[in-house]
Amino acid sequence: MNNPTSQPPVVLDIAVPVNAHPAKEDLQKPPRAPLVLRVGVTGHRLDPDKRPNPNIPVIRQVIAEVLGIIQDAVKGVADINTHMFSPPSAKTPTGEHYHLRIISSLAAGADHWVAEEAINLGYELQSPLPFECNEYLQDFTNPADAENYFELLCQAEAVLELDGKVDIESGIRRPDSRSYEAVGRAVLNQSDLLIAVWDGQPARGRGGAGQVINEAFERGIPVIWIHWNTPQDWHLQTPMWRFLENPQDAKNDSVRLTELVRELLLPSDSTNGSCESLQDSLRAEYFQETQKRGNLLLGWWTFFRNSICWQIWTKKGFLTAKKEFLAAITLKIFCVKNFVATERNKSDDDWKKKKSQENADMLHSPKELPRDWVDNNYLEHYAWANGLSMYYGNLYRSTFLVNYLLGAVAVFLALVSIAQGITGKGQAWWIIAELIVILIIIILTQSGRKRRWHQRFIDYRTLAERLRLARCLSLLGGGSPQIAYAGHLASYGNPASTWMHWHYRAIERAAGLPNVKIGSQYLASCQEFWRESLVEDQRAYHKSNSGKFRKFDRRLHYAGDGLFVLTLIACSIHFGHLWLEDNPKFDWIPHHLSGWMTLLCAFLPALGAAFAAIRSQCEALRLAQRSQAMEEELKELQFDLAKVATAENKLNSVQLRACADQVSELMTRELLDWRVVFQDRPLALPV
Repeated sequence: MNNPTSQPPVVLDIAVPVNAHPAKEDLQKPPRAPLVLRVGVTGHRLDPDKRPNPNIPVIRQVIAEVLGIIQDAVKGVADINTHMFSPPSAKTPTGEHYHLRIISSLAAGADHWVAEEAINLGYELQSPLPFECNEYLQDFTNPADAENYFELLCQAEAVLELDGKVDIESGIRRPDSRSYEAVGRAVLNQSDLLIAVWDGQPARGRGGAGQVINEAFERGIPVIWIHWNTPQDWHLQTPMWRFLENPQDAKNDSVRLTELVRELLLPSDSTNGSCESLQDSLRAEYFQETQKRGNLLLGWWTFFRNSICWQIWTKKGFLTAKKEFLAAITLKIFCVKNFVATERNKSDDDWKKKKSQENADMLHSPKELPRDWVDNNYLEHYAWANGLSMYYGNLYRSTFLVNYLLGAVAVFLALVSIAQGITGKGQAWWIIAELIVILIIIILTQSGRKRRWHQRFIDYRTLAERLRLARCLSLLGGGSPQIAYAGHLASYGNPASTWMHWHYRAIERAAGLPNVKIGSQYLASCQEFWRESLVEDQRAYHKSNSGKFRKFDRRLHYAGDGLFVLTLIACSIHFGHLWLEDNPKFDWIPHHLSGWMTLLCAFLPALGAAFAAIRSQCEALRLAQRSQAMEEELKELQFDLAKVATAENKLNSVQLRACADQVSELMTRELLDWRVVFQDRPLALPV
């Protein structure tokens, strides 16, 4: 432990560049992410009491060799797959169209060696620190280490200063070991690969290299192990559940490392050399999407659902119904607003979220949060994924809605000529009308299948929801919940092998670390942003969704029951008419009543079946139940978020991050479950 009186405190005044991009014009197609690979670092400090001093020149030589292999592999990916990525927003140190990033907490020893060798090769440096930068300087008792720390910190593109805890007992400075544990996890949150300069011994305490390596394997992060004592024989170690290793693989780790880099950076369908797969096709189609203007199918689902749920006997319900009816009359329901502009307006609301008057004294300034950095990294990506998912979701739902209702109309047209007593060629026009309706159903269904409205809806929604969480997690250092599927869901495909996951990971990589110091005001602002702009909005959404879909399901169910009763009445009238039509006393009954009753006895059940099919296809009751459960769970998590203290330098960011991870895991599990449910609901003919 260091005695603060042993050397005068040094105050660092470092102007670290803010990693924000200049404002961009709205794109006409979904943006691609730049090519970025992040390499994390963990390792030992020089400490003769714990381990012998290593051969530092050899270790540095091996580090440079490994970093060079990674650099060559990334360059190869960039040269061959330029079309998959966007150019970097700023010129890289090497002038290449990709970013190589080293993630180092700048601890003395291995962290310094790797960071220095990486910078020499053109890597950019981003550094999470366990404490505020001046406080962390006190960790370096060796003046040379302190000087290296200062020089590296000045070269960092972004620095995240965590709120680590330091106790002073009898004049002795005692850093809390959980501070080093927190910064180790911050490194892993930003790592695709981990370089570990390690002696192979088990973890001896919190935050050490052994613990970081174990957690890397738990997260599925490959580790490049450079042995502290014998660095020449470095090894690439990967979690067994993630990559299948053969005994001969260990003979040439440089080849395996090159293949691994390619696997990390490219979609799974682009690494096996096979013909174009469905995933590859969907990925290409996403980046060819354009801003939508409108569609005659677009608004029917929303209008029908809302019409079923209207409560026009209340003033508020009447005004809502009037507003939506006018939107339908003026064709506004068929129009699409600009995706990015709409999301910018929504983002303004999120950042400026207002509380009720009684809680106004709890409002914290959003200026503490790196808004421009977050929006520049995530807003356009989220806006396109969200806008397109809503567009194709409405197309998909409107199509099956129209199809089922037109199916009932086809039954009506097939029998209306009989009801009117028309025979012979007089039925031709009704038959033609029925044929037209059937053709419309077939055309709509085939068009939706060919253009994959259903699959696009699911994929784009999945991407949008993951980006929504990534945007919020970026405030706390990034990272995301690990996607894991139960074995019995294997037939639905592994979400981690999809093009959406690849694109999401590329966006998250490119964002990197926020350039912030986590103080009390920043913690309070983050806490409020999560509680009000994410969790509260999601609670409100699920509460509204639960009530709306429960009402929708119930009213369609009642409508189906009512149609069944009407069918029973029509059948009774029809039966009575058959008995009475030959009785002269009842010659006032129309002769064609039997035909009309036949029509009703067929059309009413067909309409009831259409309503039942709509209920089933949209999973109305299940959506209502899921939303109710989500609303209750989010309420509990919102309370947990509110309980987190925001005093600085007390490791409160760890508690806040733990609560944020719980919210993220809940929303991710719900998203994956939703994906499974709706994958089984493709467009089909109403038969």
